[in-house]
Amino acid sequence: MTGYYDISKTPFSINGSATYYLNNFYFQASYQTPSRTIQGNRGVYYKDRDFYQILAGWSKSGWNVRVTAINMFRNDWLGSTQTLTSPLYSEVKYQGGNYYHRRINLSVTYTFNYGKKVRQGNEVGEQNGGTSAILK
Repeated sequence: MTGYYDISKTPFSINGSATYYLNNFYFQASYQTPSRTIQGNRGVYYKDRDFYQILAGWSKSGWNVRVTAINMFRNDWLGSTQTLTSPLYSEVKYQGGNYYHRRINLSVTYTFNYGKKVRQGNEVGEQNGGTSAILK
């Protein structure tokens, strides 16, 4: 960005995850670096936080139980920082929230089959299948 708000930044983000399956159990670790962007023509430099999680789950006969520990070593509630710098005025905005704060999630689901065949075997991710089980 040039002109009054002269900013030179390179957007950068890396996501990575690894999943291990052991019979009916699965384990996953994920990490995402902070995201950095310039927001529109306002000259605001936006940076959020890194995000990390580990999860363990069990899946059998349509049942799926999953426990996820997210950002377990983070005590603060800071979500993102927005920085505006110009020759006449500068400000830093701190956005709070619970997305980057530590938490534990428990998920228990049951998938039952009726009508069209529902795809199984992707218990870690979102389940999907037929859009309508009644109409053909």
